[in-house]
Amino acid sequence: MAATVVAVGSSFGDDVSRGSCARRGDARPERWDEPRASNTRRRPVTHPSGRTAAATSDLGRSVTIRRTRSSRPGIVGGGLPVFDGTLFAVHSHMRVAYLVLAHANPRHFARLVRALQTSRARMFVHIDAKSDLRLFAQSSTSRGFVRFSSNRVDARWGSFSLVQASLNLLTEALQGHDEFDYFVLLSGADYPLRSARYIEAFLEEHRGMQFMNLVKLPCIGLNKPMSRLTTYRFEHLPRSGGLMLAKVGKLLNCGRPMPTITRDPRRRLGDLRPFAGSQWWALTRDACEHVVAFVRERPRAMRFFRNVVVPDELVFHTILGNSPFRRMIRRGITYTDWREGESSPSLIGMKHVLQFEAVNQVRGSGLYGEGELLFARKFTDASEAVVHRIDRMIARKEAPHGIGHTSLRQYRAQRTGEGDGG
Repeated sequence: MAATVVAVGSSFGDDVSRGSCARRGDARPERWDEPRASNTRRRPVTHPSGRTAAATSDLGRSVTIRRTRSSRPGIVGGGLPVFDGTLFAVHSHMRVAYLVLAHANPRHFARLVRALQTSRARMFVHIDAKSDLRLFAQSSTSRGFVRFSSNRVDARWGSFSLVQASLNLLTEALQGHDEFDYFVLLSGADYPLRSARYIEAFLEEHRGMQFMNLVKLPCIGLNKPMSRLTTYRFEHLPRSGGLMLAKVGKLLNCGRPMPTITRDPRRRLGDLRPFAGSQWWALTRDACEHVVAFVRERPRAMRFFRNVVVPDELVFHTILGNSPFRRMIRRGITYTDWREGESSPSLIGMKHVLQFEAVNQVRGSGLYGEGELLFARKFTDASEAVVHRIDRMIARKEAPHGIGHTSLRQYRAQRTGEGDGG
């Protein structure tokens, strides 16, 4: 069994210091508008060495990397079996469809394409309608592996357009001739922390699991209040228009802000219990087919979701949270550094890479549960040096597993020389 380490704390996990929320799978009934305190505690971490190490988080707090013994080898905190890379020696039959939402940084997009390309994977890409598709098509020389969607939408943060773009990609991937086993939703600003072959072997090892950050609403500890559902958001109102409407409304209302328009979610959602989480996920084919069927068969609920706040963190989660797939949902596989009070995640820099290099497996813990993190975000075109450092890290970590990566040059040659994918 390879050494397994778990990073406990805000750097590789959720900032539990902000509060708490109901845990996934708790059968106790609860009111939608009343959060329940959690008794979530840090669970013991499996490691055969019994040693302890520490690193410094990018938030200025200590990140404890605990290595403890376990009476059940390979199990971390009661979660998934620890994946030690042994499946590299076995031919994986896993077929993966990467669904990528991109709008900027075409040079980094090309790096992402090269990193994930294998003969058994495909990448379906949605480029924001406001962006120049030619920049992304020119930056990616891969033939067959990348498929740009022609069904482009004007993607805007916090609006249903991001859900629609994701559904468009998912539908295209499901309707193709390839029988994909997993569908992984990524941003064009993501980059893998492991090789594509490792990711495929990981999914093979955990076949049937759904990787999605999921909590019941409300979850105060993760800043996901019930107002995300109850507040009416105008779908087609741009940010500038919203500010203008607020100013006009304040004038008409004698200097007081216009009251927020609210509504009762139960009238549209019926017996559906609301769930929330992060935008990015990795789901099985059966789960994705269930999502598409729900969209087709529950138009009333989908119309409601068009006017909620940040629907890309609600729609897929509520659908699967109310399905038989819920019991198979585990923590998502994407690392994001959300600083307290910031409206967007921090860029991945060398300080993050130093933490990634300090552990054999980058793992997250917190209110979403515990599990390995295979991707990180965000990166830009200017992140080339950071990406190269991550490439070197992957080559070092995976060389002992018999992949044949005896050097970074051979690793990159093998990664980019597997053909055009089809």
